[in-house]
Amino acid sequence: RQLGCDVTVIDPAARLLQRALPEVVGAFARQLHDARGVAFRLATLPRAIRRAAAGGAIVETEQGDVPADLVVVGIGVVPNVELAQSAGLDVDNGIRVDAGCRTNDPAIFATGEVTMHFNPLLGRHVRIESWQVAENQPAVAAANALGADEAYAELPWLWSDQYDCNLQMLGLFGGERTIVVRGNPASGPFTAFGLGADGRIVAVAAANAGRDIGASRRMIAAAATPDPARLADPAVNLKTFL
Repeated sequence: RQLGCDVTVIDPAARLLQRALPEVVGAFARQLHDARGVAFRLATLPRAIRRAAAGGAIVETEQGDVPADLVVVGIGVVPNVELAQSAGLDVDNGIRVDAGCRTNDPAIFATGEVTMHFNPLLGRHVRIESWQVAENQPAVAAANALGADEAYAELPWLWSDQYDCNLQMLGLFGGERTIVVRGNPASGPFTAFGLGADGRIVAVAAANAGRDIGASRRMIAAAATPDPARLADPAVNLKTFL
C-alpha cells in the first residue's frame, strides 16, 4: 500500500489475526489498514484465479470478483514428515519430540519448525514456525546427541512492522481466561495481556509498546499474578509486579 498500490485482502476468517491474537488486537490491525485505504473481504474464500482478457487476473470469491495485477497467495505450510513416518516415528502435525528434541526412537533427534515439540514454559506440545525454533532449537538437539541433557524452553516471540506500527507477541494466546488491555488501542500504544485461570500471564501482545514485552517476559518467568486493574493502568510501572 505504501508503494501506491490498491490492496484487497481476502481472508476466510471473520476478523484479522483471528487464529493468533485476541479481538482487540485484530480490531486495531483492521483500523490501521482501513486508515490507509486497504480493502477487506473477510469470511470468504477465493474460488478461482483466472487470467483477465485485458491482462492481470481476476480472483473469484463468494463476495464477487476482485480484479488484480498481482495476486499474493498465503496458504501456510505443511511440515515434511514423510521421512519420519517411514522411520516409524511419532507424527502429530509435525515430528513429535520431547523438550530435548528426542523422538520416540532414542537414536533419532528432530529439530526445527517441522517438530511438534514439548515446551516446558507452555506446558504442552506445540509446532511453531519462527526464527527461534529454526535457530536455537538445533543447538539443544546437538548437545543432547553428544550426551547432554538440555531442554529447549523459550517463550514464542514474534513481531511484525506494519506502516509505523510495531506489533509484538510473546507466548501463545488461546488458553487465557481473561484479556487485560493496558493503554488505549484507539489513540496510542497499548498492550493486551492474556491471563490464565490462575491469574498468571500466559501471553502478551503489544502495539508500539516494546518495553512492555521485556517486562512481560520477566513477569511470566516469575509466575507473577498481577492485579488486573493495576495491570491495565499505564501509570503503574510493570516492575512493581515482579
